[in-house]
Amino acid sequence: MHPTTIPHGRTARRVEWSFLPPALRAQVERRLGSPVVEARSQRAGFTPGMASVLVCADGSRHFVKAASVKAQRPFAEAYRAEARTLAALPAATPAPRLRWVHDDGDWVVLAIEHVEARAPRRP
Repeated sequence: MHPTTIPHGRTARRVEWSFLPPALRAQVERRLGSPVVEARSQRAGFTPGMASVLVCADGSRHFVKAASVKAQRPFAEAYRAEARTLAALPAATPAPRLRWVHDDGDWVVLAIEHVEARAPRRP
């Protein structure tokens, strides 16, 4: 194993929920079925797209990712591929489930089952 200086846990500079267009935030809230009262940005990872645990007024939690097709095209494409992969997983696969996808040509949004967890420790 080779040591690394990559600052795991602080690798992504992500778009925050509050910076998404208001119409897109409203669309996401409609799909979630409740207004978002808290957004916890996930700092680990290697994409600049939004990746947040959204906490709704009804107490539900959702892991949501979003990328702009115009400003973040490669990452929007990666999110589309991720959605296809998650949708194709067999039901017995121990992985969070894809809940829904919003792809309007401007933004790609994935809602994924929220699972309480922590990032793995790095050697």
